[in-house]
Amino acid sequence: MNHTLSRRKLYDLVWARPMIKVAAEFGISDVGLNKICKRHRVPVPGRGYWAKLASGKKVAKAPFRELADEGLNRVTIQKSLTANVPPEAVEARIQAKSTIAARHPPKVDARLSAASQDRDEIHPLVRPTRDKINSSKGGANNLIGVSGAKYFAVTCTAAAVEQAANLLSQLVIQAETLGYQFEKSDKGLLLVADGESMTVELSEQQDRIPHVMTEKETVALAKWTAEYERRKKQNQWASDWDKPRIPDRDYIPNGRFALELDKGYHSDGIRRRFADGKRQRLDRLIGDVLGSAAAISAQRKVRQEEHRLQRLRWEEAERRRKEADRVHRLETKRWECLEVHMTLLEKAQRVECFVEAYRKNEMEQELPHDCAKFILWAEEQSDLLRKEISPEKISYKLDRYKLMDDATDIASWIKIE
Repeated sequence: MNHTLSRRKLYDLVWARPMIKVAAEFGISDVGLNKICKRHRVPVPGRGYWAKLASGKKVAKAPFRELADEGLNRVTIQKSLTANVPPEAVEARIQAKSTIAARHPPKVDARLSAASQDRDEIHPLVRPTRDKINSSKGGANNLIGVSGAKYFAVTCTAAAVEQAANLLSQLVIQAETLGYQFEKSDKGLLLVADGESMTVELSEQQDRIPHVMTEKETVALAKWTAEYERRKKQNQWASDWDKPRIPDRDYIPNGRFALELDKGYHSDGIRRRFADGKRQRLDRLIGDVLGSAAAISAQRKVRQEEHRLQRLRWEEAERRRKEADRVHRLETKRWECLEVHMTLLEKAQRVECFVEAYRKNEMEQELPHDCAKFILWAEEQSDLLRKEISPEKISYKLDRYKLMDDATDIASWIKIE
């Protein structure tokens, strides 16, 4: 669903409440809403505006200026994946970011260089990771990868290790402000936000540049080309399967970092990757990182509750289905019992009708011996049938199978005789 509004309306909204709350109503992120405001030249509150306002400090509101461009005056906001984020997660992110902003206000230049960074200021939880990187040899592109139970998952060059340690220290210190902890795992130290664990990966980014062939590659390629052409001229089999593989691009570490939470595929609209850019610095995004951690934790709890309720609904539906099957089997067996005794009764009545009719028709004549004996036998059979349907016999069967107990769970294979 798209939302269309004027620049003036958007201006009133973003100055009435924090961007993150306004963005949630439109189903987009606060970053996305900020980009829309910049695109349409709508001024927005600066960093720390709402915290200052809440503390009673005097804050200035940027004036709204009309524009003649109708294209800019008409704002269309398209719903994104963030609309899938439950309100509880949005609120958790807002609360976490507000707490971080209040206790760790942004500095003029929060980024500290490796030269100015005091090694003793590195958080104790980060020191083993820093020391491990310093004692390791670089691999491809001089990158050093560290992971393990007591280390953070970090990939960077030796030159950027203090910068990485500083970023991780800020993350740990601000996480502790929210009461978050870190726990050991085979994937490295995990961030535990409100009881929910998630991976934390910090990696130095790389620039992609055109590859410049080395002398060794040039010689190898020339040698292969000469051999290839020789084979073709002599009508011999020639293929490029053994041609030297020379990359088109080189990847050079650039000292900029990216931090990713809860690594994996997700389509829930919560931001998990934060990186240094042309204008934004990762050290200024720690509050956003922890806000996302709070949102991830809250969303998991919401999903867990949804799954619990869904499981309960399924279990209740299954219980009702089984109860309906039990009642149906019980009624079926009661009918089987009734059919058995109705058949016995009908059989006894037919025998009695036969005997009575026969005696009535032949009462004036003396019956042959065998015929008289047969009639007596028939009367005995009628008596036996009557005994089978007597209250005592029926009661015995009912008690045996508990057919009149409404709670009976009788098996379908049981035959009522």
